[in-house]
Amino acid sequence: MNEYLKKFSEQLKAIREEKKVTIDQINTKTRIDKKFLEAIESGNFSIMPDVYMKAFIKEYSRAIDLDPSEVLEKFELANKGLNFENEPEKIEESSEVNEQINPQKTKDAKKEAKTQKENKKRKKKHTPKKLKQLI
Repeated sequence: MNEYLKKFSEQLKAIREEKKVTIDQINTKTRIDKKFLEAIESGNFSIMPDVYMKAFIKEYSRAIDLDPSEVLEKFELANKGLNFENEPEKIEESSEVNEQINPQKTKDAKKEAKTQKENKKRKKKHTPKKLKQLI
């Protein structure tokens, strides 16, 4: 096991303990066997195939009110032997650098994304009955 997987598992356990959630509570909520929950917290990710481990990590993270996609992303990085803690900072920095290099382009991209999101919302509001009335 690499050092990042160990750190990842220790962080999950620390967050769970900080939120005063027990292994039994997670077991009851997720129906994941305690031995697998303990394996996650001890960093023993080789106990089963990755696909099952990822599913269990996803449910574990939901049980302790963490964003499952973010936790899985960190797991992937740690599993590859990469420092998962620095990744979000790099994303922020690259966004800031892009804004400094070409602020108008960044603003236009944000505006376009917002417009697309609003258009999707409008499309969802129109039910078939409403569409018939419009035609």
